[in-house]
This record gives sequence, C-alpha cells and structure tokens, in this order.
Amino acid sequence: MMAKKRAFGIAAMLLLLGLSLPGCRYQDEGIDNPFERRIFWFSFVAGDDIRGSCRPGTTDRYRLVYNGFWREQVRIYELEIGGANLLRQRVLEGASLRSLSSDDLWAPWRGKVAETPLGSVERDRLVAALAPIFAPPPAGLRLPSDGFYWTAAACVGGRFHGNAWLFPSAAFEALPFPKELLSLDRTDIPFNAPDPFAYVRNYDQSHLAAERWFLTVGKDGVVGGDGS
Repeated sequence: MMAKKRAFGIAAMLLLLGLSLPGCRYQDEGIDNPFERRIFWFSFVAGDDIRGSCRPGTTDRYRLVYNGFWREQVRIYELEIGGANLLRQRVLEGASLRSLSSDDLWAPWRGKVAETPLGSVERDRLVAALAPIFAPPPAGLRLPSDGFYWTAAACVGGRFHGNAWLFPSAAFEALPFPKELLSLDRTDIPFNAPDPFAYVRNYDQSHLAAERWFLTVGKDGVVGGDGS
C-alpha cells in the first residue's frame, strides 16, 4: 500500500510540473532529475549551454536529440572531440512505476545511460556523418512533441551551429548520422522508428491532445518552444 501511495504521489507531482512550460536556460545543471529535465528541456535541446561557451579555441562539442514521439522515446547523443573521445548516450522512455525503489525514486525517469569510447576511425567517420548540421536550418519549422525529428546543437571551430530535421521529409530520410550513432549505441534499447500513424494511435482523445507542445527552428538552430 505504501509503495502504491508513493508511486501515485510522484506521478501526481510530475503531472503538475508538466503543466508549466520549460522556459529556463540550461547551463550544465544535468538532466538526471525529471523535474530539472522538464524545466530545462527546451534550452537543453537548443544547446544554450553550448552556444554560451562557444568561442575560438574551445573544444568541439555536438549534441544530437531524437524525438521518437515524446511519450514513447527520446534519444540523446553527446560527443566532445579531444581527450577520451566518448560518445555519451541516454534513452528516455515512458516511465514504468514498476521500477520504483526506495534507493532511487527517480530511476523510472532517469533513462538508460551508456558511453562508447571512440577510436580515431570511428570518431572521424561519425564527425563526417554530422556534416548536415552545417547546412542552413529550416527557419520557421515547428517540431511537434507528437512527431519524429532530429535536432542538433554544436560548437565546431569556435562557431555555434544548430539544425533540425522533421519526418516525413527528404532531408530527414537523407541524414547519414542516425545510422552511425545507432551503430555505436550501447544502451541496447531499440530505436523507435518514425510512424506516420503515431498521432492517431496516441492522441485520438482530446485530453491527450492537450499534452502537445512544439519546438521552433530559428535561423541558426532551435530557439525554444511553446505549448500550442
């Protein structure tokens, strides 16, 4: 009984928090805690922390985010060139209260985390596949939470770059880096492939449709979001 009350309480707090828009600026605070992730999510995807520290002489950094229908799966890949050359991965899925424990109450929402050390060949192949990041972004494009898309934020050569690719589109289908990222992924969680019928399957009821929100693409990458 106590476990059920605890689970209900946490779920209720997350629901209340979800009613507010995550408009705060992310500054390397970490996103392990689901409350912080909700608050900083738009800023995290936009790469505000990467943009703020990007200047000549800084280390090249990449952040790729795949929204595989928000309520089902989100994948995050981060790469910093130099040093250990680690590809960091995190996969977030619908939280299961069955994985609650007194040792770590946030476990269901923390996601699966993994790291992959890259040799020079793997690193160079991945960096080459990330070339689409430097193309002009589709300014004005809105990215729905109930959709499938990739976003990118990077500091390369001391200059910030951002971009986004929404399914379905020729640009999305032509992306070379998803294949490279998935080949290096060590989370062992299957990729939630784009599904044109996901909206009908998940948001066919008005109270679920109210959960929808959007990110917007600006002239140099993702710039923020809204709830309508």
